[in-house]
Amino acid sequence: MIQLVGLAAPIIGAAFLVLFRQRAPGPVTVGLLACAAGIAASIIGLLSEKSVFLGRDLEGMTHHLEMWGMVRLSVIALTVVLLMTAAGLGPHVSPTWIPLLLTGGVSSAAGAALRFVPIDLGPEHEGLTFLALMVSEALQFGLIGIGMILMCLAVVASRPAKDGRDEPLALARRIAGSLWRLRRSLLRS
Repeated sequence: MIQLVGLAAPIIGAAFLVLFRQRAPGPVTVGLLACAAGIAASIIGLLSEKSVFLGRDLEGMTHHLEMWGMVRLSVIALTVVLLMTAAGLGPHVSPTWIPLLLTGGVSSAAGAALRFVPIDLGPEHEGLTFLALMVSEALQFGLIGIGMILMCLAVVASRPAKDGRDEPLALARRIAGSLWRLRRSLLRS
């Protein structure tokens, strides 16, 4: 589930940016460039995971995942820098965007830091090491994805509103609440 959030984060973030683009056209443009880089990172992740099993032993699969994970992480670093830049551009009417940006940055940094936690259970447990690496990668990009969504919200939050609509954060809370209720109802069924 968390990996799905990580993969969909650039699209979710871009949707918020497009929906509230009138609030900050310049920063939104930079934010959309960041989301495009995030989508590229998601594609890299999908392709690397799908190609990991092609004619490799467990050690080769682990090396493949680690190498493409670093490439994906580099593209995500560009995404985070662009989103932080976009959030800081232009006028804000209140400082509510700052906690969003900081929380998104911390979440992304925590996800990125997981990449550097060594996972090696020894040569007699290569399969378990590979599985732990896959779980770690899912958690990494889930945390980064959550951070990316928060930073996209920071780009459009607390901007001068010309359209009279709710603040982006209020919409995000309603959507998150609806998704949480849907998840709970599906789990009960």
